[in-house]
Amino acid sequence: MCDECLEGTPLFAEPRCPTCSIPIAGPNCDCRELPADVDRLWVAGPYDGWLRDAIFDFKFKGETARAPSLAALLADASRSMGTDAWLAPVPLHKKRKRHRGYDQVALLATVLGLQTGQTVCPALAKDRETPTQVGLSASERSLNLIDAFSVRPGIELPDHVILIDDVTTTGSTLSESARALRKGGVVSVTAVVIAHGL
Repeated sequence: MCDECLEGTPLFAEPRCPTCSIPIAGPNCDCRELPADVDRLWVAGPYDGWLRDAIFDFKFKGETARAPSLAALLADASRSMGTDAWLAPVPLHKKRKRHRGYDQVALLATVLGLQTGQTVCPALAKDRETPTQVGLSASERSLNLIDAFSVRPGIELPDHVILIDDVTTTGSTLSESARALRKGGVVSVTAVVIAHGL
């Protein structure tokens, strides 16, 4: 990402809530946007403008060369959550990965780990294929993902895991991923995400 593009990218401005990452005008935030079972969420910016286009091309058009620039938007926040925490990408179902040819979030997490020095672990599996979340209401999104994720067999998880994803809207995907990690024994689940579909 060149400096000109970075300057034109609509990132969230400070001050922002240290828990849910949404910019706040007053002294406090009620953290309504914080997904269940996630202790802290950090999001680079709104799913809009250049950032939306970049994520879409990275996700659906095979523009994997965008990974380092997009990961760089998350690097400082990821380090601040603990260098001993493992990075766990929110996984695609194997059929969708096969159709797309790659898992963009796994790639994002791999590059982010190289930038921060944190351990990357594909701890989660998506056990069943679910309809796309696009166009679903908040309640439909939540129901769509119930018990969709699990911890892969044989993985010994650390106390703290940082979930990595490209976009969050209602937080349903992060919530279900975090729930699976906690069932696997993780004590603290935080998350860093490129964009929030407000």
